Order: sequence, then C-alpha cells, then structure tokens
Amino acid sequence: MEDCNMKKMEKSKVLLNVLCLEDELKDAELLNEMLVDAGYLVSMDIAAEEKEYLSFLKARNYDIILADYTLPGFDVHTALKLALELQPEVPFICASGTISEDKAVELLKLGATDYVFKDKLGRLAFAVRQALEGVANQKELKKAEETLKESEEKYRVLFEGSTLGILATDVETHRLLYSNPAICRIFGYLDEEFLRLTIPDLHPKDSMDLVISEFESQMRGEKVISFALPCLRKDGTVFYADISGTSTIINGRKCSVGFFVDVTTRKQAEDAVRQSRKELDSLFEASPEMISFIGFDGYFKRLNPAWVKMLGYPMDKLLSLPFIEFVHPDDREATNAEAAKLAEGQRTIRFENRYRCNDGSYRWLAWSIIPETKEKLLYAVARDITERKQAERKLILVNKELAYQNSEKEKRADELIVANKELAYQNEEK
Repeated sequence: MEDCNMKKMEKSKVLLNVLCLEDELKDAELLNEMLVDAGYLVSMDIAAEEKEYLSFLKARNYDIILADYTLPGFDVHTALKLALELQPEVPFICASGTISEDKAVELLKLGATDYVFKDKLGRLAFAVRQALEGVANQKELKKAEETLKESEEKYRVLFEGSTLGILATDVETHRLLYSNPAICRIFGYLDEEFLRLTIPDLHPKDSMDLVISEFESQMRGEKVISFALPCLRKDGTVFYADISGTSTIINGRKCSVGFFVDVTTRKQAEDAVRQSRKELDSLFEASPEMISFIGFDGYFKRLNPAWVKMLGYPMDKLLSLPFIEFVHPDDREATNAEAAKLAEGQRTIRFENRYRCNDGSYRWLAWSIIPETKEKLLYAVARDITERKQAERKLILVNKELAYQNSEKEKRADELIVANKELAYQNEEK
C-alpha cells in the first residue's frame, strides 16, 4: 500500500472529523467526496490496518467512523469493538460493497450505528446526518437525565415544560407512571387517563413484537433511539414517532423515560420515495428501450432486460466487459470523443454507433447520455436504429443508381445531338 494511503484529507475549516477504515484509497476519497457534496467540510484520517486505526482512535476525537467490512488481516468486528471501547459515543457506519443484509443486521446488533452499500452511496449523507442527530439527541438525553438527578423540582420543570412528548414507564410492569403535557397532546389522552394504560395500549397490536423488542433493547443500553415506531392515538388513528429512551430510578423503581417526536410527515415522505423508486424500477424492467447505468470506469453497472433481448448476450457478459469492447472498432474513436464532451461539462450527448451482438453481427444504436456526477454514473438510453440505417443505405444506393441512369440518358442525348448535327451538315453539302 502506498504511503499516500495514510494521508489526511482536509478542508479549510473542520466541521466533520471522520476516521475512515479503508484499504482502498480511491474508495476513501469517494466517501470524502460524497460528504463534501452533501455540504460537510471534512477532515478525514484514513487507516488501512489495525495498528494505524488504533493509533488514530487514541490520538484524536472524531464525529463519525466509516469502516469497510472486508480488510486484509483486520475484521470490522474488532474495529467496532475498539471504537466502542475508546470512543463509544461516536457513530460507527459500515460502508462496504461486500456485506450481506444478514451480516449488516448482525453488525447493528453488536453496536454499529448504520451501514451503507458502496454501490448506493447516495444514502451515505442521510446515514451520517441521522447518526449525528442521534448523537445530539443522546447528549440531550444525558443532559436531561443529569438534570433530573439534581433535584425533583428541576425534573418537574423539565418534564412539564419540554416541547418533546415525555412518558415514564415502569420497566417491569410496562405501566405508564408519568406523562407530560406534550405527550398528552400527541396521544390525545388526559394525564389521569395515561395512568390507567400500559405500553400495549399505545401501539397497534400487529406492531407489539417490534415495540417490545425496541423497548427492551433501550433498557439494556443497546440503543438509544428507535426510529418511526407506529403509535396509536386515543381516537384510533396511527402515527409514527422517533422514541429516545433512557433508564432511571423513580420512587425506587427502575423506569424508562421515553422522549417522543411525531415523525409521521417524514415517514410518509420516505414511503412515497420508496414507492416512487419501486415504480421506477418497474418501468426500468419493462421498458422496450435499452436503459443502462454506466460507471465512470466505463463498465455497465445496471442494465434492463431489453439489452439481453436485443443483443443476445447474457446479462453477466454485458456487465463483465467495458462498454467500449462491444463497439465496432471503426466507431470507437468517435464514441470516445463523444464521451470526452461529458468530462468537459456538457450535460447531454447524443450519438450513433454500431454495437456487436452475441452472434457476431452489428446493430446500429442511437444513444442519449446524461451524467449523474454525485452518483459517479452515466444514465444512458439506447434505441435500435438498424432498420432506419438500412433504409437510409438503400435510399443512397437508389439515388446513386438514378443518378447513374440520368447520366447515361444525358450522355445518349448528347450523342444524338452530335449525330443530328452531322446529318444536317451532310445535307447542306449535298
């Protein structure tokens, strides 16, 4: 590994201190770029192995830790353990291209904050922002807990005056003990009505396994915030809340103090985005147009089935070779010249070239390509114009034949004129 793998990437002012555990410098630079594009001013330390990583953890405080899942001679579980020991409040996000969903969930159970896939880094900024918000909320909760311990009077003022919905619950019986005015407004219950309820009364029945699991995880200290849990108002309507929980002792009983924030609008927006993406995926799969996403490295990253149907290649074959390998040799220089226009800042390019089919023949394709800089992708739509090209060629040949025939007619006409002149001359001589 080159010495430059150990360099520090800095901006003029440090607003986000990042420790990046990554043995591929290009990947680390991409993570840095994604955060900068999201509006952060980033100071990033890059570690490629355990000794370097441990040294950074001991020498400097960080706002976020980003770690690859697969590293030579060093595993992410050990990295997570060290982070939890030395900087337990710093969010730990796994950024990997190899981790499976099951392994990612396992990592979250061990204490990781979140995970993102390297082929979907558009989510990185959201994950970082959410993690930092969680830290801020956790600090607020700790501050609130310390205030509660100082005096019951301060506790009462904070409890009743908070704009957050606060609910104290007996950990053992799950009975509700105390409610502040804000939580009464959120759920629609009077204070005395809350005292007759338990946790199951505040959530839809089909969500209870999730709710109890999240509640117990918070009480064990495994997590601080549960995101977008479904809640049930007195009138039967469902809303969603981010619930931050901490344990404390009230009147000699171990209790959970939960801080509720209504996030129904945010949840609806997220669901709408997911539905929109699902619909786009459906259109992508069904489109007769040949739609593709091409990486800046020149390889296809995703193709719809129309490519396989039109060209006859299996999908893995199309994804395994650079885009230019399928282009007719005589068209490659022109194709590269068109692609260079994108690097010069042109937003859209359109061109035509011949593309090789699996049977060795070539088909003409008309391309329209738009760059997506943040995602490091080119969005491309290709349309088969082979029949049009063949028709154009036939038309050219027909025009050439007509031109030749017209030329022959003109030649014969000239010859006839000459013959007539000769006859006229002979007649004059007679």
